[in-house]
Amino acid sequence: MSNASESSPLVSDARAIFEAAVRRVQADQLLAASEPDHWAPKAVSEYDSVKGVGMGKAAMAMAGVLEDQHAGLVGEGTVVVPDGYPETYPERLPPPETIRVMEGGHPLPTEKSARAARRMLEHAQG
Repeated sequence: MSNASESSPLVSDARAIFEAAVRRVQADQLLAASEPDHWAPKAVSEYDSVKGVGMGKAAMAMAGVLEDQHAGLVGEGTVVVPDGYPETYPERLPPPETIRVMEGGHPLPTEKSARAARRMLEHAQG
């Protein structure tokens, strides 16, 4: 691809759309946009306490942002991320401190995955 086509308005517009989409799905943006909505009848800050549970790479960022945006409100929780993910967690994101981060196998479950799932169920049932 030549430099002339890289600077075209279409390429510039496509890049801007892509960057806006990536920004929109960042943990802080998603949590801010979800207050309140169909899954939470009231804003997170209206609860006396919350528990965080989740799985996948985004779960760690969501837990960190939840704690950061609602300090003192998050009492406990567990998120499960793929093996090795915590070592690659972006430094620009707040890490969870109250919500426990557990690792599990991906894409195939492991015994660690089963332990983490049991822990998440305990929090969800409580």
